[in-house]
Amino acid sequence: MNVDDVAERLQFEWSAEDGFLRGLRYGRFDPAEAERFLAVLESIDQTDPTRFDARIVGRIWLIPYYMLSHVHNSESLGLDIAERQQVMFHANDILAGIFGGRTSAVDRR
Repeated sequence: MNVDDVAERLQFEWSAEDGFLRGLRYGRFDPAEAERFLAVLESIDQTDPTRFDARIVGRIWLIPYYMLSHVHNSESLGLDIAERQQVMFHANDILAGIFGGRTSAVDRR
């Protein structure tokens, strides 16, 4: 997937009605949306220098804090957060690989 495609798909996850991150903000969790979101992150080549394109970095650097914040909000609403946490941990592992330029633990499984 090229930089333009990844940037567009990430933007969708943040802002579209069915975007995973947007839904998380409102306490919604849909496993199919979560899988799609993780697939977008996994499509970023951890060895390709274009992963640092501003359109990519600008859309991924805040994901760990954002997800943690909204998982905690869901917990305070009394929602079961187990699945949300698993997605958050998986996303954080992928992001560590992207920013660290190494293969993530996800790829070593």
